[in-house]
Amino acid sequence: MPDQELGEEETETRVRRARNEVLVLAAALTGISASVLTLTPGRTDALVASGSITMVLIAIGFFVSEPMVFHIEARNESVSFSPTDLPLAYGLLFLSPVSLVLMRLVVGGAALVIWRRPPAFKLALNLSNYAVETVVAVVVLRALHPGDLAITPQTWATLTAALLVSLIASAGTIALAISRFENDLVDRLRSERLYSFLFYLPMAVVVATAAVPVIDNPWFAAVSSSPVVVIWLVLRSHGSLMHRYSDLSDVHDFSHQVGRSEHLDDITSTAIQEVTEHLRASRAALLVWDDRPGSVAAAAGDTELLSIMPTDSADRDWAAVASPDRIEVVRADPPDEEVARRLAGIDVAEAVVAPLADEAGPVGLLVVADRHGASTTFSIEDVSRVRTIARQLTVALRKGRLYVRVQHQATHDRLTGLPNRTLFEAHADAELIEHRQLAIFLLDLDRFKQVNDTLGHQAGDELLVKVAARLRTAVGNDGLIARLGGDEFGFVAAGCDGAQAVELARRMAHVINEPFPVQGADVSVGVSVGIALGPDHGDDLTTLLRRADVAMYAAKRHHDEVRVFEALLEDPQDADRLALLGDLRAAIRQGALDVHYQPQLDVRSGQIVGAEALARWIHPEHGFVPPDEFIVLAEQSGLILPLTDRVLTRALGTASRWRSDGHEVGVAVNISAHSLIDDQFPDLVVERLREHDLPGEALTLEITETAMMSDTERAFQTLTRLGEFGIHVSIDDFGTGYSSLVNLRRLPITELKIDRAFVMAMLEDECDAAIVRSTIELGHSLGLPIVAEGVESTELLGHLGMLGCDIAQGYVISRPLPAAELFEYLDSSRRQGSAVLSG
Repeated sequence: MPDQELGEEETETRVRRARNEVLVLAAALTGISASVLTLTPGRTDALVASGSITMVLIAIGFFVSEPMVFHIEARNESVSFSPTDLPLAYGLLFLSPVSLVLMRLVVGGAALVIWRRPPAFKLALNLSNYAVETVVAVVVLRALHPGDLAITPQTWATLTAALLVSLIASAGTIALAISRFENDLVDRLRSERLYSFLFYLPMAVVVATAAVPVIDNPWFAAVSSSPVVVIWLVLRSHGSLMHRYSDLSDVHDFSHQVGRSEHLDDITSTAIQEVTEHLRASRAALLVWDDRPGSVAAAAGDTELLSIMPTDSADRDWAAVASPDRIEVVRADPPDEEVARRLAGIDVAEAVVAPLADEAGPVGLLVVADRHGASTTFSIEDVSRVRTIARQLTVALRKGRLYVRVQHQATHDRLTGLPNRTLFEAHADAELIEHRQLAIFLLDLDRFKQVNDTLGHQAGDELLVKVAARLRTAVGNDGLIARLGGDEFGFVAAGCDGAQAVELARRMAHVINEPFPVQGADVSVGVSVGIALGPDHGDDLTTLLRRADVAMYAAKRHHDEVRVFEALLEDPQDADRLALLGDLRAAIRQGALDVHYQPQLDVRSGQIVGAEALARWIHPEHGFVPPDEFIVLAEQSGLILPLTDRVLTRALGTASRWRSDGHEVGVAVNISAHSLIDDQFPDLVVERLREHDLPGEALTLEITETAMMSDTERAFQTLTRLGEFGIHVSIDDFGTGYSSLVNLRRLPITELKIDRAFVMAMLEDECDAAIVRSTIELGHSLGLPIVAEGVESTELLGHLGMLGCDIAQGYVISRPLPAAELFEYLDSSRRQGSAVLSG
């Protein structure tokens, strides 16, 4: 950002300097023109005598033709077609040089102010240009034809030459002025050489042909001017057609450029660059509003413009010109409204204000200011172009905001707003690679369960939010604080030694020990902090996290606030845990683990098309052991592979019996990161399928995004081998991982499964609804079916159907069932022709 702001400041300085240079150029050209005029032969007399009525008609011609100037522009090149050349030709014949120059300046200046209202520096430039083109025409005509004029070839040639040189001088003046902004004088002068033959010479010939016959009778101008007007109308019609084709090309190019990225910063910076180029604007700014009032999600462009733009769509000063249904041109002279006064305060003469909104509401605001080029004010065509660009930009920004929201949801805790475990581990890994020396902290609140049990879960959530706020304040910029789950928090600090780590931990413990006001009562909780130091206690994150966990539990057991890991703490930490691990090993070996199955419903047909296999363990002493507990234990102890094999074997055996009974129902089995990086795992899966005489399509392997990212290359190889046998691969809990959107196209995935956290709250939470909707659209655009889990009501099921979700899984369809009960459920569903909904 600092480099970007520095670049914007340099651009603004360059623009201001260019404006000052244009003012100096205008003054110099005016002075030179006045000096040359005083030296012009016969400067007090008209070449052809006429009455005052002729002078009035010429003045009217200048005034009326001024707004009729038409420009054909292509990016940095433009050609002007103007009927003003005709009254200029008549003025050369029927007015004295001084009268002609004064009329051109006074009438032309008045027409500019009335019709266009340009800023001061542009008005000065145009007036000096009028002086140059008029004086040059007078000098050339008087020098080449000093005598009386008559309707002769010489007069026609002389007038043609005067008009041609005048057109070239005028174009050169404009090119010189524009080059002060764009530093392309040489290229522009080269282009003018081509235009001299293609456009300026024919224009001079046509105008001279119309003007020469008027020497004998001024009233003949009514007839001789007609061909010039017709030619101008034809050129304008052709130019309008060129404009339309150019607009289509510009809009296509704009859409392509801003659509290349999903990141808001890239979209906004690209949009500013493209808008200023397509509209030939000197200044532009773009604000993108967040969903929160008064919050800006992204901004780009002129910093002075940004400083006066509204932070949200409710700004009263901007409401009149930023309503979603219109695009306005605001002129700062006169500043008859607050926005105009603000623009005048930063030296903006004219701006197009374009609200960016769609049926879902306002997205942002685009302001394009101070047009440069041949036409110095924004035309109706420019406004139409802005309107089209605004529509395209709104779509791109809406997608960009959704991408930011999805990424934030995937890497941050929804309750506290802190980074979640995924982002914490990614950040810690990066710090470990860069710094090597770092400290990992694990914090677990004391007495949090009592708060939940006594005051309720709402009070517990309020407490967690306040704990997170205090921790964020306590650590400041010293490291990354994250909520890892439940009442556990993590903190990583790079370049931190043991003494500094203990000091940081005691600072965090101190702020947590202070009472928290929760639901009108002061609640006191403590905290236990475990610290592991890298590389002293491990040179990889897994080891450091495990040893920080060991230290934290040691602190809790010994009622210490802070404990740094030491070797004596490891292994003897928890005899119960070791005993449970031995029981798990025995349960896997003896086949004591059970498998339940939760049906999956095809939303369109109402048929059961699959079931997810879920491991269940009923301990002989402790009763039901939650899967999260014994699966984590299996992963940490190396038992996960035999556990997965046991569940896979049971699930495929059940699926084989379904098929024998006429139920074409597939089965889904969850696998861990350890399985993905095991080279023998694909062979094991294929062998189990053969044992039960099942095709690969009967099996879906569910993997989490985190597991997929643990070793992307080996995961890719494993999944590719599995895919060769027709085995389906589903991304489980999609939307909670770290970089799924980057790897989704690369990995051989056949299904996306939306995390239940988003599905369950989507009817009440618009953000969750947007994530579910966008995930369905994303999956379908990639040809992937979408499974929504956590579907617990018929209303939710119906809403998912309207969104196009393919498969649903949840308690409204059925709870997880033992194999025998699932057979009865499938038979009942087949008899009724659709699934039996539990709700």
